[in-house]
Order: sequence, then structure tokens, then C-alpha cells
Amino acid sequence: MGRLTLFSVDDCVHCVRLTQALKDHEIPYTEISLATHPHRRPDMLSITDRLTVPQVFFNETHIGGADDTFKVLEKWYHMDPSKSIRAQFHELVAAQPDPTDPRLAPSTDAPAQPSKAPTRPQTDKLKLPDGSYSSVISVMEKLKKILPCSSCKSKRVIYKRSFTGEEATKVFLKDFKQITTEEEAIRFGEYLRRASILHSLVDDTTEFTASHKTIYRLQCFMTPNILNTYRVWNTVVDHDYMAILGRLKVMLDKVEKDSNSKTNSKSMTSKSMAVFEEAVCELQRVDLSQLDTPSSLKAFGINVYNLMIKYAFFRVGIGSSSRARSAFFNGVKFQIGSEVFSFQDWEHGLLRANRKAPYSMKHQFGRKDPRLAMALPNVDCRLHFALNCGAKSCPPQRTFTADGVEEELRIVSMAFCEDDSNVEIDAKRRILYLNKIMSWYRVDFCDSEKELPGKLLEYLRGEKRETLERLLQSRKPITVSYKTYDWSNDGDFAAFDSAVLRADVQRLMGSLKFKIKRKKSNVGLPVLGESTERSCTERSSGEIASSLLTPCFN
Repeated sequence: MGRLTLFSVDDCVHCVRLTQALKDHEIPYTEISLATHPHRRPDMLSITDRLTVPQVFFNETHIGGADDTFKVLEKWYHMDPSKSIRAQFHELVAAQPDPTDPRLAPSTDAPAQPSKAPTRPQTDKLKLPDGSYSSVISVMEKLKKILPCSSCKSKRVIYKRSFTGEEATKVFLKDFKQITTEEEAIRFGEYLRRASILHSLVDDTTEFTASHKTIYRLQCFMTPNILNTYRVWNTVVDHDYMAILGRLKVMLDKVEKDSNSKTNSKSMTSKSMAVFEEAVCELQRVDLSQLDTPSSLKAFGINVYNLMIKYAFFRVGIGSSSRARSAFFNGVKFQIGSEVFSFQDWEHGLLRANRKAPYSMKHQFGRKDPRLAMALPNVDCRLHFALNCGAKSCPPQRTFTADGVEEELRIVSMAFCEDDSNVEIDAKRRILYLNKIMSWYRVDFCDSEKELPGKLLEYLRGEKRETLERLLQSRKPITVSYKTYDWSNDGDFAAFDSAVLRADVQRLMGSLKFKIKRKKSNVGLPVLGESTERSCTERSSGEIASSLLTPCFN
């Protein structure tokens, strides 16, 4: 007896929508869950050449995803309205022989247990004044609510999101009932300082004091340019680094879900975001040297990039101009192990085997840069079909596995090139229209633009491949043209401003004054004697730095 086989994962809205429709029409199906049986993923990849779920088979005939299946059901309905869709299914599918391909066999082994983070020891908890113990995240979130968060000034520096020792002492006395004296409040402040929950901004070697001259800041606000520094990770680390990323992706997906799919900066205040921000700090203790094969480093590297890009959009917003994008990709950073990387560092230094970024005159890592030893030995051009920087013209975001990354990259490469918005052929005019990515990173694909059409044959199939093959076989020139890159994003994110990356602002004495005398022929300049003044503190170092950065390609 034939059957409908369905590859799915938990919490997939398209899978849920399809299975509910099958139940409504009383159509039986055999479900192969990649969540409970992840070892079946290679079966799905090899038989479908697709990474997305659901994937549906009527016996051994691949139907496709949810929308493809709905089209078939609708076709059945119009083919003979007198028969139910269930009856049509039994005639056309169930009455046929069972599939014999072992890749479509039902899962009979026990479900795999979901990856769990290692149990944290008691030493990771903080002792409160009442003698109880609480998690770092609970204490940090409480302190964020009760402590002042303003700009304190000392000498020539403005410390943003800070407070004085005097202010903190008063808060401890007010909000912790067990603290009854100033001395006890000072001891608690020193305990938090030693636990790296708060830091002295003037001299971190001195003990906590109740002075109005001492300035402190919570750890979660210490380095706004480094994403995963909500806390200092000094506890147990899961040595399955891919499992860490898997859990983090689930957490960040929950942030989106909790915000009703409106991915905007307001989600930063949600409880689920605080959970993610604390958990993502585990990456501070990842040792990249333990990823001992290029494939495992490649999969880990792509997943980190895609995860951190989405997190960065929540945290600091998204650049809306070439200059803002340059400041974003160079200025927003994250810590992996003991090293800190910008998105430019991670992509061009580590993933592209330390090649030059587009329009750059030098390699991303210098010869003495310790991060150079972490770079992949060779560049794989297919990573450009996998990295998602958040723009509409980017490839869809996918998750890659250490064991299956080579096959997964093959599939996403074909999917990317099958899309006419990325690869389009005008056979009559002999023009090949390509995504701008292939212009920026052409050196990763081939030595010259002339070789690019031949290289792309590796990632094409069907009619599009045959068309390009005919053009190449004719030995006549093929014109390569690049499509305009769409940098827009569907998310409701804040506009990125490089000023948010600075924890401190340097102040100069006095103000910077420019006096410009207007000549009669110079329209638009200040009138005679008028001065244009702008305090040096108003122009951030980020503004100055961003003007010196290599412009982001557009």
C-alpha cells in the first residue's frame, strides 16, 4: 500500500500548516522528524536536493514543499469535484506499491535526546545579602532596573550608562532590606566588583567605595561594540560547539516569536532576549583550534556569522547607507574565545582564508595577527551562497552541520543560482545577469570574469544549465552584467548609528569654532561675522572613524 512521506522539524510553521491540512482531509502520512531523528537529514538532502522542510513524497515521487503539496491537492479537487480529496489520494497514491527506497523508510529507532547545556555549578550563582543564591542573569537584570544609568563625567571623559559609588550605595540600602548600614552596602558593591558584575571606570584595581567621585558601570554595558559581553563567562563550557550554536539559534528564534514576528529593537527589553544575551557569552570560551577539520570550522563559521548578524540588528540596528554599513561591518564585533572579531574580520579573515575585502588594499589579518592562525586554509566560493548579511539580495539563512556542510553547500549553491534574481540568462542577447555578490567576490570563483559563466555551470541544473552550455559551446562572447544589490530588509529595525558603539566620549577643553566669511557670490554660507560652532563632544569619534573606513560596496 502506497503512502505519503513527510520530512519535517518541530515548530516549523509550514510543517504545522501542512500536517493540519492533511488531517482535515483525513489523508494519512508517515512523518520523518529531523528534530527527533537528525541522522535522517542526509536521507532528505540526497533524495531532494533541498535543505528546507517540509519535503513531501507520494510514494517515491518528490512533490516538494508545503505550497507544492497544496497545489496538488487543489488540482485533485478540480479534477473531479464529486470525489473527496481523501478518495483521490487513495486512488492515486495509496493504491500504488509502497516505496522501496530505504531513504523513505519510517524511522524505527528511539528519538534522539535534544542537546542540553551542561549543568552550571553552584559557583556560577551569586550570593545575595539575604544569604540566598541567584543566577547571574537574575542579578544583572535586577541591577539594570534599580541602578542609575546616566552619563558621569570625570576629567575629560564622559562615561555613558554609568553611576557613582555614592548612588549605588544608596540603591543597595534602599532595595536590599538585609543591607542596613553603609558599610554593608560597600561590601556588597565590592562583592559585585570582584564577580565582574560591575567595574570601576577610573581605576578597576581599587575597592568599591561610596564616593561621588568613583564611577562604575555594569558589565552588560561595558563594551557596547562587542555583542556577546553581557557577562564574563567563567563557568562550564559545552565542548560541542555546534550544539551551543543550535541552542542559541532556538533562543533567538524565540525572541522573534515573542515579539510577534516583528523583529525590532524593542525586543531587546524582552525576557527571552536577556536569556539569549547571557547564553551567547558562552562563545567567549570557545577554542577554535578544537575545530580540527576545515569542514567543521567552515560550518561553525557560517553559523556564527548568520547568528551574530541577526543579533546585531536587534542590538544596534541596521545601516541604511554605504557609510553606515561600513561602520557596522567594521565596528560591530563579537568575542570568540580570547579574540574579538568584526564581521569583516570573520568573513574575510577567517572564512575567506584572509583574502582582501572588496575595494581593500590589504589582507584582513596582518602577518603578526594571532587570528591569522585560525583562518581557513583555502577559500570556498560557495560560502557566498550561505552567508546572510540581512539584505534582501542575500541568500536565505540556513543552518549547516559539521558532518554535512559540503553537501549542504552544494544544495544552497544550486538553490541560489536557480533563482532568476541571482542568475538570469538572456539567450538571444547572450547576456548573463548575475547577483552583485559574484562581482565583489569574483576572485573566489575564478581568475577572470571570462571564466565566470563556465564556473557557474557547476551550480546549475535543468533548462538553465542547458541554455548556458549552448552559449558556451558556440564559443561566442557572453556579456556578464550584474544586478543592482538590494540592501533593504523586511525587519522593523532601528537605523544604525555608530555612536551606540562607544561606551565613553572624550571631551576637549573649550569648543571648536569655525568662522567663515561669506563672499557675495557664495550662496548658502553663513552671513558675515556669523560663526558656526560645534562642540567637539558633539562630533563622535565614531563619526570621524567611519569617514576614514573603506566605503562599503554598493
